[in-house]
Amino acid sequence: APAPIAFVATARAAHSAARGAFTFDATRRTLTYETRVTGMPANHVYAVSIARDSAGIPGPIVRRLVAQGETRAHGAVGIGDVDRRDLLAGRLALVMFTSDQPGVTARARMLVPSPGR
Repeated sequence: APAPIAFVATARAAHSAARGAFTFDATRRTLTYETRVTGMPANHVYAVSIARDSAGIPGPIVRRLVAQGETRAHGAVGIGDVDRRDLLAGRLALVMFTSDQPGVTARARMLVPSPGR
């Protein structure tokens, strides 16, 4: 079975950032995460989510990781076939929404390294 793959995505805004540390386990079809927002008080955070991202064009939200009013979250989510393909192809992004900019405040593509790198 392939070994789980760890990677990090950091979505940066002018004075804040959302950092996600992820581990993708293809065998269990799960994505574990530990996400943290810095530089922004909790009451300004609307959400940190995983969204589709195709050629830099923002797409719909796939999963919300950090809830409104929180700056940290961790857990694991199941990954279906479509999400797995998009994750491995670099078509997912970590996005942060705040009260300062209710649209996407910051976005970073989630780039999973190839096994063995």
